[in-house]
Amino acid sequence: MNNTLNEVVQNIEKFNTIATQNAYLENLVETAKHAFKQQDEDACYQIHSTLYQLYNLQICDPASAEAKVQHHPFLYQIRKTIEDLWLTELQYNYITQTKNADQHASISARITQLCDDANLSEHPLFDFLANDATERQLHAFFMSDYELNIRFFDLLILALLNSPATARNEMIKNLWDESGRGDRKETHVKMFDDLMEHHRISGKDQIQPHDSWQKFAGYNLFMLASLNRQFYYYLMGIMAATEIIDPKSYLKVQASCERFGLDHWLYRYYSEHSEVDIEHAKGWLDYVIEPLAKEKDIKDDILMGAHYRLETCKNYYDSLYAYLKNI
Repeated sequence: MNNTLNEVVQNIEKFNTIATQNAYLENLVETAKHAFKQQDEDACYQIHSTLYQLYNLQICDPASAEAKVQHHPFLYQIRKTIEDLWLTELQYNYITQTKNADQHASISARITQLCDDANLSEHPLFDFLANDATERQLHAFFMSDYELNIRFFDLLILALLNSPATARNEMIKNLWDESGRGDRKETHVKMFDDLMEHHRISGKDQIQPHDSWQKFAGYNLFMLASLNRQFYYYLMGIMAATEIIDPKSYLKVQASCERFGLDHWLYRYYSEHSEVDIEHAKGWLDYVIEPLAKEKDIKDDILMGAHYRLETCKNYYDSLYAYLKNI
């Protein structure tokens, strides 16, 4: 694309004609086709970094210049164009990869089977962390994991907005845990901030951040489902799959922390999630997903959300593993 999104946002008045907007959108669509159809790395990065910036516009600093153009129609048009093309590709992958699934199984069983088949806790990334990574590589993993983990509180808030009555108690329970159960020093955001601040290794400020389209895509999926009401039931599947897959992976992160003699207090974010997320996973399936599926014909949306989460997560782990090996 000729103009980055930042340039468009900062010079939005230059895109006030149909001609200038159409020219940008034509270029955008061409880039998106290269990204989603051909998996061109540069195109994927351009598209997902653009979408990432558009989503963060919705949660930007209220006093910032960006907040003044949060709801600009042209920016929404850019966002919807990317979302439509991305979802077309994700839906195609879902249909082709799940066509032999047992259609008669319960939705909880199908989500659980999707997660078992993906088997992401056995991704080489986690055995590498547990057994071979240096402490510098471990910190680089924390750096990469940071943004989505601290955004999870906000995602739960968005999931709660006008949520079904049958699901609300479980969501509030999750939010209470995220909030440290009333202890501001033990909120999950504070836990991760403590880890980033107090993990003492030399030169950690010089570690080059993990910067890949796969990382953006993983974050973008949560935001797509959280900020678009029509994709709300995708979000239910995304959340359920996340709670199912994290605990076993986090046990291996803990093993890495123990290998370097880190104080348990420092990595309590991971130790807590390796335990509480087992309970959360059961809660999402039993008290959110199953009642919703009985009330409305939304099983496919929930299953698609779970599948999209597993697909983008696998891509992220692939990218993160390659990045860590080169540090």
